[in-house]
Amino acid sequence: MLEVVLKNCKEWECNAHFLLQDAWRLFELNDNFDGISNGLTSEIEGLIIRTDSMTKSGLSLGFAFPEIPKLEHACVTLQWCKKTLSFCTLSPSLKDVLSLVKIAEDLSGTYASASLLNSLVDGAYWLKRALEVICEPNNSKRWKLTDVEEVLADYLSIKIPFSAIICQLEDAIQKHKLWEEQVHQFFSLSSREQSWSSMLELKELGNTMAFNCPELNLVLSEVEKVENWKKHCMDIVGSVAGDENSLLGALQKIKQRLDRSLLIYSKSREQQATNICICCFIDSEDREFLTCSTCKDCYHFQCLGATAADTNNEEYTCSYCQHWKDESVFRIGSGPLSFGAKYTELNMLLELKSDAEQFSVWSDERELLDQIVEQALLCKTCLGELVDLALADIDEDIHIISGRLTVAIKAVKVAGVHDHRDNCKLELALARNSWKLQVNALLDGLWKPSLQQIQKHLKEGRAVEISPEDEYMLKLREVEYRGFQWVEQAKKVASDSGVLGLGKVFELLVDGENLPINVDEELELLRARSMLYCICRKPYDQRVMIACDQCDEWYHFDCMKLPSPPDVYICPACKPHTEELLTTSLDHERITSANFAEPKTPSPMQTEPRKKLKRAEPSVSQKLLATKDQNSSSRCDSGIERLRWQNRKPLRRASKKRVELASLSPFC
Repeated sequence: MLEVVLKNCKEWECNAHFLLQDAWRLFELNDNFDGISNGLTSEIEGLIIRTDSMTKSGLSLGFAFPEIPKLEHACVTLQWCKKTLSFCTLSPSLKDVLSLVKIAEDLSGTYASASLLNSLVDGAYWLKRALEVICEPNNSKRWKLTDVEEVLADYLSIKIPFSAIICQLEDAIQKHKLWEEQVHQFFSLSSREQSWSSMLELKELGNTMAFNCPELNLVLSEVEKVENWKKHCMDIVGSVAGDENSLLGALQKIKQRLDRSLLIYSKSREQQATNICICCFIDSEDREFLTCSTCKDCYHFQCLGATAADTNNEEYTCSYCQHWKDESVFRIGSGPLSFGAKYTELNMLLELKSDAEQFSVWSDERELLDQIVEQALLCKTCLGELVDLALADIDEDIHIISGRLTVAIKAVKVAGVHDHRDNCKLELALARNSWKLQVNALLDGLWKPSLQQIQKHLKEGRAVEISPEDEYMLKLREVEYRGFQWVEQAKKVASDSGVLGLGKVFELLVDGENLPINVDEELELLRARSMLYCICRKPYDQRVMIACDQCDEWYHFDCMKLPSPPDVYICPACKPHTEELLTTSLDHERITSANFAEPKTPSPMQTEPRKKLKRAEPSVSQKLLATKDQNSSSRCDSGIERLRWQNRKPLRRASKKRVELASLSPFC
């Protein structure tokens, strides 16, 4: 029994040695072979079957033969050779080739001198390089055309015919050259013929089939610059276009707004009426319009809202014209022209246009931007003409200027494209025109302004750089000068303790009433100054006085020689038969009559003062004249009658009561 086992073992060992020798002879085939025609693949498959069978039979004997690991290793090597040779007719994936290369690193040490095996290992490494060129043209390490040509040249040094891979390499080179030719043709075109879509197509083709070359770098660089420009452009104009997502759509909206702005300018020049709503871009004739009675511009009921639409047959005035009627300060942000968007600066659009001129490619966005810039510059010119006319120091109706500025503010609001300097000039023109309207209303209005109002408007006029030679500025300065001079004189006269004659005071009163400003406070001081008291015929001067219980006339204690206030006081004029008082009065009259005369009041018909708020009382001159006429018939030459005339003042009697001067006497 043992002899049989020993015999089987020796027989297996002998067969295993023969099989390993056959495998070694295969691995040592010389370089002059054709793996396909000589049936090398079939021979390898036969050896694989025999080696696998021999390994199984050796394991069945139950002994640890040293040939078994050798057979297993030979089987693996044969399988690797078979797979590598299969790529002669098939196009492998890069993943399969990478797996072959990893196994080849382990095999190269065992069969270092085997010719066939070394050729197959070299072929595996060549396949790896070739497939990296073919399968990954757009990786981070892009291959150059010279690298591909070098791979083709290295193919001549290997003995394995990888015809499928060779065809792919040659096809890749051909595609690359064809793409390069397309790039050259594209850049030879004029700028307007180099479309953005063609550039994107070249980029996509270059990413998939082009090797690393200057043409590819040029295309990628141009595409990157244009895409960055578009992004920057969208950041600038996107806010103006509202909810528009595409750059082309945003630019189209801006152009639409500029078209409407130019229409507003042209309509104002030609003085033509068009049924186009200023608030929106919907020109449908189905919507009802509301026309401003002043500027004749149209507004949709829906754009103005229900409140404005409910005006029915009432005369409608748009908010812009209403600003001028109210003489209020005009602001660019006001009015119904609200598009729910912001504005962009003209200089930013000019910068975008300048940047786009550096591109070799032409796009719809660039063409539209050129049109927008052209329209914006035209709007700038139209606005400049209107503003320059408004700022010019020419003698023109202020309401005509207001109409021009209304057109300007509407057009600017609609355009959505602003120039900072033009806006500053427009705001200055609006401020000046508003100031002139306010001055016009101030000087020609129903109610007189105060001196403080005049000075306030002068200060505001200087703040907006109104020329000193401007018509309205000259008017204000003249009114201020006249008013200031009169007020200063009135204050001096009111506190001169009767130095100025009563006639001059009345003249000053008449001058004050005829002033174009409201000086009621000073007029009241002069009226009080024109009221003479006591037998000394002096205005109120803070001295202690007492009132007659019969006529309510006031007298100084010292003039009437009263040591203390009596319980009841009757003035000498009311007691004509009191001889002592009469004698005293006559003596006093002789002393003062030489210096006193009845004042000559100017006729109220000499001047016709302006209206003043709630001016119900007649002027001082009118009161004096009426009183003088009433008392002229009862006047006589006797001393007591002259005393009566001197002591009694009808104007004061008509306006003063005893209770008003109760505080004059410390005894009351």
